[in-house]
Amino acid sequence: MTPLQRLVLSSLWLLLTLGFCLTLAFAGQVVGHAAHYPPGAATVVDGDTVKFPDGRVCRLVGLDAPESDQPLGAYATAVLRRLVTGEVAVLVYGQDRYRRDLCWLTNGAVSVNAELVRKGAAETYLLNRTPFAAVLRAVEAEAKAADRGVWGLPNRESPSDYRKQQRSRVPP
Repeated sequence: MTPLQRLVLSSLWLLLTLGFCLTLAFAGQVVGHAAHYPPGAATVVDGDTVKFPDGRVCRLVGLDAPESDQPLGAYATAVLRRLVTGEVAVLVYGQDRYRRDLCWLTNGAVSVNAELVRKGAAETYLLNRTPFAAVLRAVEAEAKAADRGVWGLPNRESPSDYRKQQRSRVPP
């Protein structure tokens, strides 16, 4: 990717994020919380969860990364760790059943959520409830076409199917 293409893509992410926030504001929908954290404040729990010093646990909205013991689980965690090294902005859209905040993260002009999907470190998940669903679908299609990350695995199993299979196992 050329520097000009990177600049255009970064500008597009920034405009999409700003546009979405303004749309929410004018549509009367409230984003539960918005916060900024300094570089180094994020602690990566796994490929789709981040914890911050104030106790906030963020599950990245719109995606599902491989579990730690799945193929490419460590890759997903490493990609997320690289993406949250700088200053991180957090938009919270609600909570999941485990009471984690459902978050859209940005690091400068980079959408952390979309970049994880674009790199094949995660797949889209529950898009009917997800902001930026069109963006996530587009970057997932790009990753699939390039057999990037999880999309290049033979006999790939989605994280949600893997979790279901693990829960159904009978203990010895």
